[in-house]
Amino acid sequence: MGFLIFFIILLPWKEIKNYYDKNVNSLYAEFKEILFSDNESTEYEGRLWAKRKGFLKFLIEKPDSQLLFVRNDKVYLYDFEEKKETEIFYSPYLPEFFLLNFENFYEFSARKNKKDTLIFSFKRKDTTLIYDKINLYMPSEGFKPYKIEIISSSLAIKYLIIFKKFIFNPLLKEEIFKKVQVLEKNKGKKNGRSNQKGSG
Repeated sequence: MGFLIFFIILLPWKEIKNYYDKNVNSLYAEFKEILFSDNESTEYEGRLWAKRKGFLKFLIEKPDSQLLFVRNDKVYLYDFEEKKETEIFYSPYLPEFFLLNFENFYEFSARKNKKDTLIFSFKRKDTTLIYDKINLYMPSEGFKPYKIEIISSSLAIKYLIIFKKFIFNPLLKEEIFKKVQVLEKNKGKKNGRSNQKGSG
């Protein structure tokens, strides 16, 4: 009986996962990101572009500019002062994360219903991963997430990504994952930090 209940709970997630696997090859999103740490919160705003086979562009625009590229699972940090990128690590799952393709690293653990929202929880399979839990908030009808919680118990931090716009299958050429666009007010800042002395 317990297995049957779990199977019924799992069904909606399987439907969502199958939809993404069969129909979603790329996406564009605008979001607000909130970092909770040490009883404080910091808010950011940004955009992301993701494409299957290892491509991601993650751009923070407010309060300052920060930019990550992922190409063929290699992660690059862009330095706005030097105007160049540096490879910082290798990640086989980061580009596919927002395409909901993370089952090799996280396994489904629970589902909750809250009004018109389905909350899917996942726990890490590999204990070397920093983030041990993911909560995905989806509408009861539809396939575009409201928000994602990414939690690290060991570091006592939580990221909350709230989506303001979420578009399936935009045409994304590979050049997009090399192109740098910086807001005018953030020019002259290095990786989201002002170069002026005394700015903190």
